[in-house]
Amino acid sequence: MAETSVDDLKRIYLFRSSVQVTSTDGNGKTAIGERGFLVVGNVSLYAIERIKIGEINCVRLPKGVFRCTMTETKKVGKGFWIEGSGEYGHNIPMPGHHEQKAAFMIHAANYPHELEGCVAPGRDYLPNGVSESWKALQEIFTYCGGWGPGNQMMFEVDYL
Repeated sequence: MAETSVDDLKRIYLFRSSVQVTSTDGNGKTAIGERGFLVVGNVSLYAIERIKIGEINCVRLPKGVFRCTMTETKKVGKGFWIEGSGEYGHNIPMPGHHEQKAAFMIHAANYPHELEGCVAPGRDYLPNGVSESWKALQEIFTYCGGWGPGNQMMFEVDYL
């Protein structure tokens, strides 16, 4: 099967804001997230991205354009897997495992402690995260032509 040209793929934009929020998991571990906005066609959604767990910085996507593929995992359910290598991959090594690429996804989550280097969409901001993340993710799937394992889109990361 021929790979789809990046020019033919839908493009979703993440704009980071530098505004931070904090959430705590059930074990008392604190995570720090950064707010942002996702632009999906003519729709703006809110976003949250974990940047720290305790005092440890998380690996994050750099500014750039990345190819993403719809996938489903047992851990986070349906979402987008962000390509790790190649021209449109992030090419960031997994901390402590330089032969492997870090794993980044766009998936539903409402709080920074529910993320691990991933981005979650939301319909609004909560004091420590985003609301209705699953519904916001559904809007992204719809914009991309509907849910389908293997469907692709481009993800562009920038700063406000």
